[in-house]
Amino acid sequence: MLGLSSLEKALWALFEHTTSSVELADAQGRIEHVNARFSEITGYSQQEARGRTPAELLRSNVHDPAFYETMWRVISSGRVWRGELVGRCKDGSLIHQWAKVIPILDEAGEAIYYVAIKEPLQEHPGGGDDRTAIELSRLRAAELRYRTMVRSAGDAILISDLESAFFVDANPAACERFGYTVDELRRLNGRGLTVPEEDATISSMSARLLATGHSFEPQLQMLRKDGSRFWASLRTTAYEVEGQRYYVAIVHDVTEQVLRQQQLAESNRQLEQAHERLLQSERLAALGQLSATVAHEINNPLQFIDLNLGAMRDALVASGASASVTEMLDDIRDGVDRISAITRDLASFTRADPQRIAPVYLDDVVRRACRMARNEIRHRALLALELQTNRPLIADRGRLTQLVTNLLVNAAHAIVEGHAHENRIAVSTADRGDALELVVEDSGHGMPEDVRQRIFEPFFTTKPAGRGGGLGLAVCTEIVRLHAGTIAVRSEVDRGTRFEIRLPFVNGLVAPPETQEPTATRRRGRILIIDDDDLVLRGLGRLLSIEHEVVTASGGAEGLAILKDDRKFDVILCDLMMPVTDGPEVYATLQARSPELLPRVVFCSGGAFTPRARAFVDSVPNELLGKPMRRAELLEVIAKRIGDRVSP
Repeated sequence: MLGLSSLEKALWALFEHTTSSVELADAQGRIEHVNARFSEITGYSQQEARGRTPAELLRSNVHDPAFYETMWRVISSGRVWRGELVGRCKDGSLIHQWAKVIPILDEAGEAIYYVAIKEPLQEHPGGGDDRTAIELSRLRAAELRYRTMVRSAGDAILISDLESAFFVDANPAACERFGYTVDELRRLNGRGLTVPEEDATISSMSARLLATGHSFEPQLQMLRKDGSRFWASLRTTAYEVEGQRYYVAIVHDVTEQVLRQQQLAESNRQLEQAHERLLQSERLAALGQLSATVAHEINNPLQFIDLNLGAMRDALVASGASASVTEMLDDIRDGVDRISAITRDLASFTRADPQRIAPVYLDDVVRRACRMARNEIRHRALLALELQTNRPLIADRGRLTQLVTNLLVNAAHAIVEGHAHENRIAVSTADRGDALELVVEDSGHGMPEDVRQRIFEPFFTTKPAGRGGGLGLAVCTEIVRLHAGTIAVRSEVDRGTRFEIRLPFVNGLVAPPETQEPTATRRRGRILIIDDDDLVLRGLGRLLSIEHEVVTASGGAEGLAILKDDRKFDVILCDLMMPVTDGPEVYATLQARSPELLPRVVFCSGGAFTPRARAFVDSVPNELLGKPMRRAELLEVIAKRIGDRVSP
């Protein structure tokens, strides 16, 4: 005791004579000194205890190794540990004690000693009288009730040290839910039971727990020992016992609920898509009705424009007009073809009209489309062509031209005017063996992903009002589909867009057999033209009367009146859609009174099909010509019909 100050002597006397059991251990946890009360309670002398750890000396096997590991993590980090300990005395009896283990730290914060102060539970906190014994009995009964309730709960319940976040206890449901034993759980913290994707959620919950004492997350993914995942709600609540802070975590499995929500969300998504498809179908149906009316109103004027252009060209050629004049007329006829193609494209949304199928060279189609889109491109970008195909494809030349033209115009509109030398539109073709490939690429503003996914939808457009109706790319999709091909698009904002079209050689389309000119000399025939449009009547009459005798009838009723008295016609060219008496009614009347005339009837139409007219066309074998009829096509049909009627 020499060299000790008065205060140190007093503290040492307190150490020796306190009614609590006291142990002093070094930084490695080995006992250096115990007081008399320790020896009195445990039966171990000072000499027997020195150099041994409390766990070696007093371990009762009531607590598992993880319990002591948790205690050591707490005190070795410089914090005080408090809790109940069950030790084994020298004589083998068990002693229940309330313990407080205090680390003594140096100036650097490192533990240099540990002091353990223990009191037998039956003497804690107020002596050993009857009232204390009764109170302790009640407390233990309550503890048993709550412990039983926790152990029998269906939800996983885990208790964790708030400072270290390691678990200190868990109920059987937690062990079953996560697949760990209690000892294994005591080596884990909360992050060990959640998937990595939930790290941010766990951090947020921890912050709320420290700030408010509780937190709740309705849905997060948790992780079992075997690596499988499940959805759970997690509720945490902090509490304190004898200065030691803990939190309890209650984990409720909500996997079935989440799956039902996901199924409901998927059902709602499918319902929204079905609703959108229904709206789109209604739009397309309305478009089909409108396009039929528009086609009829446009194609009839186009018919007499085309016929008169042909007659004018013949007259000019006969009079020795220059090539530039006839070339100008040819350009006008190309414009007529483009207008006609637009009406056919509109109609393609509601039904597949008969296609003009023939062997087509894709490179020729591209060059033609580039000429047509030249004015749209030249102020916006430089056009680069790399055309490398030379095998013909069975296809509709007009529709393929429309496909390439639409893509070129779309590319041009993605580039701001005025900097053509800084921008580029590239078109390339390639033969891939089983298919031809067409690529149209631009250096325009590109598209975000949400726009890219919708660009082929009819009526969807990002252009301002008046700049587009959202049909251009939808038409492209339809044309590619009719040729059994595929269309794909890649785009990056501010980098440009690339369309890739694949057109297989085997596409289900069959070119009609080539018609051969009749070997016999054409004979002059008699033709009856029935149409409600006087301009069409005059144009057709002017064309056909060069080689044949032509009679015209303004409408179906007048045509039937003529046929009632005069049946000597080789061909009856009859418009399908007419007011009052239309083509089907003309056919039905002839079927009743002059059935021998039925094979001589050739129908023509500007495109306005009612359901009744469409059903009629599908039910009869007679040929149907679409307006505007090209001159060569019409003359060929007339020649064939008259040739078929040549007497043997």
